[in-house]
Amino acid sequence: MFFSAFKREARSPILWVVWAVLSLFVATMGPFGSYGVVSFVDRLAFWAPFLGFGILVSAIVRAVVFGVFSQPQMGFGSFVTALTIATVLAPPLYGLVWARFAGEFPMLPGFGEIWAVIFCVSQGVCALRIAQAGPEPEPAAPETATTALIAQPRLAGRLDPGMRGALLSISVRDHYVDVRTDKGAASLLMRLADAISEAEPTDGAQVHRSHWVAWDAVQSVEKQGDKVVLHLKDGAPIPVSRNYRDKLSQRGLI
Repeated sequence: MFFSAFKREARSPILWVVWAVLSLFVATMGPFGSYGVVSFVDRLAFWAPFLGFGILVSAIVRAVVFGVFSQPQMGFGSFVTALTIATVLAPPLYGLVWARFAGEFPMLPGFGEIWAVIFCVSQGVCALRIAQAGPEPEPAAPETATTALIAQPRLAGRLDPGMRGALLSISVRDHYVDVRTDKGAASLLMRLADAISEAEPTDGAQVHRSHWVAWDAVQSVEKQGDKVVLHLKDGAPIPVSRNYRDKLSQRGLI
C-alpha cells in the first residue's frame, strides 16, 4: 500500500511545479542576506537540490499518512503531513545554512524560524492539493427507512445533490473521471481506481482500462467483429477490453 501511494504522490505534477517555482523564487530572492553577495547560480545550486530532497520527503510522508494509515480527512491529514515534514527537514536545513553562510552574514535564522518557514510552505502546498482534489465527500446522512432501501455509494457524496441518482458508469479522462448517473453526468478530479472503490455497494465491474459500468445499467451488448460494446440505459456506448470479457461471460451477457 505504501509503494502504490508513494508512486501516486511522486507522479503529482503539483510537487514538481512547486519545486521548480520555489527553486527559482528562493534563488532570485536570496534569503539570509545572500542576495548581492552570492551569485544567482550559486544560490540556485544550493537551494534546488535541497528543495528536491524536500519534495521526496513530502511524498514519503504523504504516502505514509494517506496510504499506510489511510487518514480520511484531508484537512487533518495535511496538518499532520506539514508538521512531520517541518520536523524532518528543519534540522538538515538549519545545519546546511550555518555550514554554508556562517561567517559571511552577521545574522542567520534560528532553528525555530526555519521550522516555521518549512511548516508554512508545506501547509501551502497541502492547500493546493486540497483545492486540486475538490471537496471531500459529504458525511453520510442518518439512515432512514428510505435510505436503508437505497444504499448510496460514497462516490455520490462528491456529486451535486441534483446529480445523485443511480450510478451508471465511470470513465477516466486525463486526470478526471466522468461519472454518469440516471440524473446526468459530472466530472471529478480523482483517479479511476479511487472512484471505483467509492462506487460500492453498486453492483458493477471494470470492463476496460478506462471504464467501469454498473450491471443494472447495461441495456444491450453488441459485437462488432472482434470488438464488444456495451450500450447503457442512457445510450452511452462502453467498449469492453478482451482482458475483461470473462466478466461478461460469467454474467451470461456474451
